[in-house]
Amino acid sequence: MHTPITVEQYLGPYKDHPQMQSVVLLGNARQTVECVNEFCSLAEADGVELEDNPATGNAISGNGNGGARPSDTTVGAILSAHKDLRGLDRYDPRRALAKWALTYGNDHAQRLDLYFEHPQWTRSWLHNQWGAPGDGLTRWNVWFVPYADLVKNPPTCAALVEFATAGVSPYPFTEPRGRRS
Repeated sequence: MHTPITVEQYLGPYKDHPQMQSVVLLGNARQTVECVNEFCSLAEADGVELEDNPATGNAISGNGNGGARPSDTTVGAILSAHKDLRGLDRYDPRRALAKWALTYGNDHAQRLDLYFEHPQWTRSWLHNQWGAPGDGLTRWNVWFVPYADLVKNPPTCAALVEFATAGVSPYPFTEPRGRRS
């Protein structure tokens, strides 16, 4: 059983950064952590075995940038959800959480207001984002492609067979670009 992520773990190496003292951003961080922890608990209740990241010592992916990121960091996109403390990369090297999320997670994610990057761009983590991504991205329900320029930013891993369950198209996309209702 995984150990829930704490806000301190989420803030990681940036916990003393002046931006991380904002009441609004700390509220976002708490909401993000609570939603991701609840989502992971639901997956575990269904038998998904979650792993902690040996590099961070907790469930956050990467080497220190899978949680909160200050707006002045050069890591990630300028408008990344990580920079307003709504994005969290959950360590998922076997892609067990991504597969469960595609198969069983849409209703849970909608209730929690969680959105996920398309798994062809997240080879060892599941990007969880509290609140909808910005407009202009290809989106299927709670899944979205993190880039508008797919020539410059092609997928980094293979499609999962579970895409069909969630109605998510593998790359190259068979759905029209833009937001779906």
